Amino acid sequence: MQAKTRIEILLAIVGGDETALKLIQDVLARACNYVNLVFRMERALQMHRLKPDSEDPKGLTKDLEGLRRIGYDDLVYSIKVANRYLFNTFENTFSPGGIYSEDPIHLTDYSYRREIENWAGELVMSYFSGRKQA
Repeated sequence: MQAKTRIEILLAIVGGDETALKLIQDVLARACNYVNLVFRMERALQMHRLKPDSEDPKGLTKDLEGLRRIGYDDLVYSIKVANRYLFNTFENTFSPGGIYSEDPIHLTDYSYRREIENWAGELVMSYFSGRKQA
């Protein structure tokens, strides 16, 4: 199931539950922040390599990887908090991943970072491409 579709289903289920809405909004914001972080990190490394006087970017890579890990942890934590609330409040209404529309095993280990990145990217792009034209 597409990420945006899952969010829309969740929004219909939670209705006016302010806590659920706030937690879902938090996940959306953190997904956007994470996609932005990954984008900036990839561009910084690319630009660094293009500099004629650039040295081995291992130090830069290590620093950026640390930031990426913090962003990843932040996003996954927000998903887990939202899921905990949703599962406790709306029992047996959601599939195992809750707000996360892919395999919930991805939420258990950093080795699934790419899957989380892809989900966040899909989510952000689906909202961006689906915006109303002025």
